[in-house]
Order: sequence, then structure tokens, then C-alpha cells
Amino acid sequence: MLRSGGTAFIIDNDLRHGQFADWLKRHPFAGVDPDVVEGFWSAQGYQLVRILSEWRFDNRADLEAVVRLEFGEALGNDLLRSHGIERRVPPRAVLAALLGTFLKEVGARHSLAR
Repeated sequence: MLRSGGTAFIIDNDLRHGQFADWLKRHPFAGVDPDVVEGFWSAQGYQLVRILSEWRFDNRADLEAVVRLEFGEALGNDLLRSHGIERRVPPRAVLAALLGTFLKEVGARHSLAR
């Protein structure tokens, strides 16, 4: 629920850039077209802002647990083998943040200014 003039933020994985995007392309549910996703939100009046992020863990075991949770045991193990011994998924594992402002006038469209 948003009141008039409120701002909605939709955080989603960036399907174009970074190691995490490469991993997502190997997921069984892959096949989402980034152009379609970004086009949908743009048509709703949202603006795309890419935000750099990375996963960091205190130890390798925590990284492994999260990767297996996100990608399943078999694919998670494959990803971890190719990842080496690092305890992080490096920068450029980017999130796409879609921002939209709801205007007081119903149905009005607005693009956020930077």
C-alpha cells in the first residue's frame, strides 16, 4: 500500500552483468529475457538504476550453503567448483533497482529525476 506521492522500489537481479548474472543463466528457470523485464517496468513508468553489490561471507562454508540454497545441490556444486576458494561473489554482481513515483493524479506517469 502506498499513499499518493509515495515511491516504490523494486529490487531484482541484474540479468546482464556480473558473475551472478552468468550463474543465473545456468539456472533451470533461466530463459527470462532482460529486454522484456526491463521493457515491462519502463512501460509502467519506472526508471532503471544499476547498483553494484556483492555477496561476502565470513567463511567458505556459508558461501557454499547460500549458493546451494539459491541454485540447488547439483548446479550449486558446479558453480562452487568453478568459483575457486574465494568467500565472496565479486563486484558486478549487480542488482537492478527499478524506481517509480506514484503521482497524486491517478494514471499519471512520472520518470524520476536524478
